[in-house]
Amino acid sequence: MSFRFLMPVAGVIFLAGCMVGPKYKQPTAAVPPAYKELPETDQWKVAHPNTEALRSNWWEIFGDPQLNALEEQVAVSNQNLKVAEAQFDPVISATTSLRRTLTPVPGTNIAASCLPLAD
Repeated sequence: MSFRFLMPVAGVIFLAGCMVGPKYKQPTAAVPPAYKELPETDQWKVAHPNTEALRSNWWEIFGDPQLNALEEQVAVSNQNLKVAEAQFDPVISATTSLRRTLTPVPGTNIAASCLPLAD
């Protein structure tokens, strides 16, 4: 097979990939002009979120003294974790910088020096 024969065949195959099927016809669907919510029933109720209650101590909604005590412990523990993290971060930084000195660094250095001749 020669190159002159392959080029037209490749062009026809390439152009055949660009062909599309029949004209697209958009299917018809019954769409109401506007969305209408269902009325409230005993099975369906429209949500009325109370976001103000969730912004503060949301766990107090349950009225559980044990949960309140646990939340107080967590508040103290979180501060201890923040202190531990603050003490741990410089150690990680120092370890990272020390590890960088162990890897070779490519570079160039051109220097000229003149040594005195021995008498």
